[in-house]
Amino acid sequence: DTSSVRIHYEVIREGRPCRLYFDLEFDKSLNRDLDGNRLVETLKRLVKEELMREHQITLNDDGILDLDSSTEDKFSRHLICHMGAVFLDNRHMGAFVKRLVGNIRDKKQTDETVAELFVNTSHKSKDDGERREIFIDEGVYTRNRCFRMLFSTKLMKKRFLRLSEMNSFRIR
Repeated sequence: DTSSVRIHYEVIREGRPCRLYFDLEFDKSLNRDLDGNRLVETLKRLVKEELMREHQITLNDDGILDLDSSTEDKFSRHLICHMGAVFLDNRHMGAFVKRLVGNIRDKKQTDETVAELFVNTSHKSKDDGERREIFIDEGVYTRNRCFRMLFSTKLMKKRFLRLSEMNSFRIR
């Protein structure tokens, strides 16, 4: 019976204000030694630093809604930042995330915890070695983006988005 299954999305409309959000993911079979919670904590720290540096905005952990739909095979988290301010629109937010990712790339050579944010994305081959990319899905900052809502699943899937064990955001 699918009548009780939630398949709800928020549409982040083009040209409309929006909260800062992140879609985080990696294949667990390619990254067996990674602690996803530690990666999320490192990213939260970097986001807070960047918001303060660039916009003089303080973001606390209890202002970050941390949602999880991970499975045995895939690490999958969504972070939604409630910080008393919103971005002008998704395009402006995407530009902020692009600068953030650029700064993270610059730091990965000198900071081991930052380097961990770059995960294996394909199996090793003898020709090209490992392929490593940041675990932030940078493809979600497009116009009229659908972002899955709490307690919802994708159509024909059973991976419900729920509060992560690390979440400290209070739902009212």
